[in-house]
Formats: sequence, C-alpha cells, structure tokens
Amino acid sequence: MLEFVSDVDLVWALLVDMSLLCTFMLQHTVMARPVIKGLYNKLGLSIVERSVYNLTASLALQLLIQHWVALRDPVWRINTVEHNACWWMFAISHGYCWATIYLGSLTMDLSELLGIKQVYYYLNGWEDPLTLKSSELQRLISHQRHPSFVSFFFIFWVHPFMSVDRLIMAVIMTLYMVCAWKVDDIDFEYQERQFKRKEIELSHVH
Repeated sequence: MLEFVSDVDLVWALLVDMSLLCTFMLQHTVMARPVIKGLYNKLGLSIVERSVYNLTASLALQLLIQHWVALRDPVWRINTVEHNACWWMFAISHGYCWATIYLGSLTMDLSELLGIKQVYYYLNGWEDPLTLKSSELQRLISHQRHPSFVSFFFIFWVHPFMSVDRLIMAVIMTLYMVCAWKVDDIDFEYQERQFKRKEIELSHVH
C-alpha cells in the first residue's frame, strides 16, 4: 500500500524504496546467472528453473508494491482532470505500451517465458523447447528475455504526476535495463529479417 510521508521521513522513505528496488533487481540478476542455472542442472531441476524464476520475480514485485513509500512532492504535475485530452493521451499511450509488451511476449513464446512449456515438454518426453529454437533466436533471448525496452522506458518516464520516488524508480530501472539488456547489431538484423519475412508471408495471404 502506498504511504505518503512528511519531509522528516524523506531519507527513511528513500532508503526503503531503494532497498525494494535493489531486492527486485538482485532477484532478476542473481537468478539469471549461469552458476544458478548450472546448479539447477546438477540437481536435475532445470525444467522448473524458469517457473521458479517467475515465481520469485512475482514475489519481489509484490513486496515492492506492498511496501513502497510514496512521496508527496512532485517533480512535475500535469492536470489531467481539467484537460481531458491529456488524460486520453496518457491512457492510450500507456495502454499501447502495455499491449506492445504483452504481444511481444506472445511473439517470443509466452508459455516458454513463463516456464510452462518446459514442464509440459518434459512430461511428454520432449526436448527443452528453448533448444528447438534457432540459434539466432536463442542468442536474442539470452540478450533480452522479454520485450520491450522502449515501452518500459515510456511507462516509467511519461506520466502526468512525476513524484520524487517515481523519478528515482525511473532512473534506476532505466539504468538497470541499459546494463541488463545487451541487444546488439546482430540481434537487430535478425529481428529485421524476421519482420520482413513475416511481411512477405502476410502479403501472400490475400
């Protein structure tokens, strides 16, 4: 639950929020390390590695939401009550960004991303679904597990009420994404080829 605080509690509030952000980022970073994945393999639990990752990520996010301390002082404030067009602009743009993230996850195989497909394939005696993907796609996934950098950046920064705590979150999460997502020219060229290929396939549907 969000809790607004006075200036006296500012330092404590920032420490709490920073700790919550660090917990979320540590979970994302540590559990994605090769040594952790290797430990799952040694224990024969590689099929649940992705599911456990998502479960712990959800718990870290829930912890952040429940204990986040909001601050009253705005860095900027746009009155969307008196300016209806502004409200619609923010609502539509944020909705578009979330839809892009969701559809991008579907495109990159949502069931595999959540860890559901790994368990299903294992129960049917099939290979790990990730090994069945092309080497180019595996490379892209290793550099960016889920989309989309631009959409997350927009959601963090483009908001009618930018409070101090939201600004800190936006700065830290943006820096984290820059450091964690390592998409390069090879990944971009692969996505460009796939996009053009899909355009050609769809053009023949008619």
